[in-house]
Amino acid sequence: MIAKPVRSASGGVAVVTTDRGLPIRVKIDSGEMCRDAEDLAREILLLCRVSASRQQVARRRSLESSGVAPAVVDRLGLADAAELLAAEAAVFGEDEPPVTWSRSS
Repeated sequence: MIAKPVRSASGGVAVVTTDRGLPIRVKIDSGEMCRDAEDLAREILLLCRVSASRQQVARRRSLESSGVAPAVVDRLGLADAAELLAAEAAVFGEDEPPVTWSRSS
């Protein structure tokens, strides 16, 4: 299953990654190209982290709901909800991240 893109707060950068954060697709709007290269690279890496964390949390929940023992799931090294929140906070700061399956009511 290919994940949905994770977009920057401005919407000008979007990434799709594997569940381990390897970028599969990166989209950078032309307006973003005038930014400092290190700043843009940092944002791309943070977005990759959010994408991976979202997928890992989804996988964790799927395994747990399938009856896999929590100790076994923990040994897989998958991100948990707290790690996802930290990754999203690093990208979106104090602003509320976009509504996702992890934040839906």
